Amino acid sequence: MTELVLPNHTNQLGNLLGGQLMHWIDICAALAASKHSQHVCVTASVDRIDFHHPVRLGNVVTLTASVNRAFKTSMEVGVKVIAESFIEGKQVHTNTAYLTFVSVDENTRPVETFEILPETEDEKRRFKEALQEDKPGLAQDLIKIINFALFAFLFCLMYRLKFQLMDSASTENILVNPDIIEYSLVTLITTDTEIFFK
Repeated sequence: MTELVLPNHTNQLGNLLGGQLMHWIDICAALAASKHSQHVCVTASVDRIDFHHPVRLGNVVTLTASVNRAFKTSMEVGVKVIAESFIEGKQVHTNTAYLTFVSVDENTRPVETFEILPETEDEKRRFKEALQEDKPGLAQDLIKIINFALFAFLFCLMYRLKFQLMDSASTENILVNPDIIEYSLVTLITTDTEIFFK
């Protein structure tokens, strides 16, 4: 599937709008899924879209979709996006996307689709990775959530310790700079969390 990036497709910077590209990706993937299943296919999920490079006004965008793996009624479809400048004579791999489609009948009920029989090494690799594609992203998101929760907890603990130290210092008639205490505790916390999640 080939598209020309026109002015109405771009943002203020002259780059292709992400939403417009996602629209093209969805259509391209749906066509591949429908061709494989010989049924109308609907989007079940957009599992992942990576934006590697911007696509400029005037570029020719070529989208290539392939059904990586078929399950009972659903299919994982991968889409590769290439942007080409005819003037510069250069091609760039700008985007990669993974979507899940479900084949449906005339009553929009899910129907079984045909299985995939990978033949080439690339097809076998994509077939195998179809089960694992979203796991790294989920693991990274989980680590980020845990990291944020731990940092928030330690940040609250830092202020509690700060005020306890200030109270102790005032009781003992010791002059303490609160900024130094805060800086020391923040340094300690950020260093510990960086080591823990490295």
